[in-house]
Amino acid sequence: IASFRSAVASLREQKIRVTIRTEREIPIWMVAFGLALILVLFPLFPHLPGKFPVSVLMSLLIVIFGFFFVTVSSRFVGVIGYTNEPTGPMTFTTVMMTCLIFLLLKFTSASDQTLVLVVGAVACTAAGNAGAVSQDLKTGFLLGATPWKQQVGMILGIIVSATIITAILLLIDHSIPHVSHAIGYVTPGQDTPKFAAPSANLLSILIKSFLSGNVPWGLVLVGVLLALVAEVCGLSALSFAAGIYFPISATATMFLGGVVHWLVKRKENQLGLKAPISLKESELSPGMLYATGLVAAGSISGMFLGFFEAFFPKQASFFNLGKGYWNLIAPWGDYVSILTFVILGGFLYRAARQRSK
Repeated sequence: IASFRSAVASLREQKIRVTIRTEREIPIWMVAFGLALILVLFPLFPHLPGKFPVSVLMSLLIVIFGFFFVTVSSRFVGVIGYTNEPTGPMTFTTVMMTCLIFLLLKFTSASDQTLVLVVGAVACTAAGNAGAVSQDLKTGFLLGATPWKQQVGMILGIIVSATIITAILLLIDHSIPHVSHAIGYVTPGQDTPKFAAPSANLLSILIKSFLSGNVPWGLVLVGVLLALVAEVCGLSALSFAAGIYFPISATATMFLGGVVHWLVKRKENQLGLKAPISLKESELSPGMLYATGLVAAGSISGMFLGFFEAFFPKQASFFNLGKGYWNLIAPWGDYVSILTFVILGGFLYRAARQRSK
C-alpha cells in the first residue's frame, strides 16, 4: 500500500512540477498507451489457448499485477538492494491471486491454467525489469543523466534481449539431444538429460492445486500470520520474508557483510569521526564500490564456469576447486575456505576504512 501511494504521488508530481533536464521522463501518456496495447494485443495472440472472455481477463490482470509488483520491486531495490530482489515470491503471489480469481469465476480448465502461467510470467518479467530500471535510473541520477534518454535506451535493450533470449531458449529446447551427445554428457541411445526447473515445477503444482481446490491453506495462512507478527514487532515484513525465503548460505554472507560495516563504523566512532555522511557519499564510498565489485565478480565467474561446463566439461573440472583441489588437503578444506572468506572480509574492511583516512 505504501509503495502504491508513493507511485501515485509521483505521477501527480510529474504533472505539476516544472521539470529540468535531469528530471524529464517519458510522458505518462506514452506509458498509458503501452498499457492499452498490452490490453488489446494479448488476447489476440494466436497460440494462447484461452478464449474470450478469459483472455481479456488475463490481459487486465497482467496490467494490474504488473503495476503493483513493479512498484514493490522498485521500492525493494531502493531499501535492500537489487541483488536480493525477491522476484520469485512476487511471481508466486501473482499466480496465487490470479488462481483465486479464476477459481471464483470457475475458469479451471487446462487452457485456463496456461493463462494463469502467462500472467505470472509477464508479472515476473515486469518486476525483474523494474529492479534493473530503478538501478539504472539511480546511477543516472548520480551522474546527472537525462532520464527519458535512459528510458528509451532501456526499452530498446529489453526488446533486443527478449528477442535474443527467446531464440536461445528455442535453440536449447530443440538441440538438447545434439548438444548433450556432442559434448559427451550422454552416449547415443541413452536418455537425454533435461534441465532442472524447480521454480517451474513449483508453479505447476501451485496452479493445479489452486484450480482443483486442493490448496494447503494452513501453510498459506501461517505465512500471512508470520508477516503480521513481523510488522507488530516493528520489522519490515518484506525484509523479514526475504530473509526466510533466501537460503542460509545467502543470508549468512549478507549478515557478515553487515558485521564488517558495523566494525568500520565502530572504529570511526572510536577515532571521533562522527560527522554525518551524506547519502551520495555513502553510496559512492570505497567500501560500497568494493562490495559491488565482489557481486559483479561472482556473476562473471558464474558465467565463465557455466560456459566451460556446457562446452568443455573436461576442462571445467580444472576450475572446480570444491570437488578437486580441496580434496587434496582434506580434512582441512573447509578451514581453508573459511580462511579465504575471512581474508576477503579483511580486504572489504580495509577498503571501507579508506574514506576515514
